[in-house]
Amino acid sequence: MPRDPAAFTRLFIRHRGMISSYILALVHDANDAEDLLQEVAVNLMDKFDAFDGGDFGAWARQVARWHVLNLWRAETRYRRALRA
Repeated sequence: MPRDPAAFTRLFIRHRGMISSYILALVHDANDAEDLLQEVAVNLMDKFDAFDGGDFGAWARQVARWHVLNLWRAETRYRRALRA
């Protein structure tokens, strides 16, 4: 839990739409995008104390990008396993 949960909540609510749109633009699936948004929100909250106070949106997009990349890696491994 962040030291200042109210600050995190304000920032996340302000940027939620942008983060959601960014994820959806990358994964093209509304269900995957919603799941990823939830994972990103938890990750951002857990790491909020490390946030340097700069551009929250840019930081959130970077975290979201890593979550999307992890999803793509998992899907690739799954497809390879099916072919084996």
